[in-house]
Amino acid sequence: MKDLDLLGYRETNSAVEPISQMLLLRSAEPAVRLHAVAALGRIGDAQGALPIMRHSEHSEIRLSPD
Repeated sequence: MKDLDLLGYRETNSAVEPISQMLLLRSAEPAVRLHAVAALGRIGDAQGALPIMRHSEHSEIRLSPD
């Protein structure tokens, strides 16, 4: 999870695709998915928005409407 956090803080755009794929893995733990969503949000690349929205539709974790 620290790796995901680091990629997010460094705003590593090249990590958007692999992190997005993590959200699709059913075997990924909920905490890992949460860190993946946070990393995509920190990176701020538009390509990460759709995976976040798809994940939030099928997750117990809901994004605030802010």
